[in-house]
Amino acid sequence: MPIIGGSIVAVSDSQIASEALEAIGQLYGVEREAAELDIDARQRLREAKARPILERLHAWLLQRRTQVPNGSGIARAIDY
Repeated sequence: MPIIGGSIVAVSDSQIASEALEAIGQLYGVEREAAELDIDARQRLREAKARPILERLHAWLLQRRTQVPNGSGIARAIDY
């Protein structure tokens, strides 16, 4: 569980899922923006906008994984 201001704070599975879906929504936004571009411009856009989102999401998932019980549904989803 995360510690905030010296207090242990419970993080629910639905809160974790909601935070992950927010990042995934941002990735979909990049793809909507890229839809009208040619392949080279699309690649540059993804590199500039999607890669940082993916890197933050990956780091966030690794950190969150330490906060959920092994074998739980959210742990299995993160491990996937």
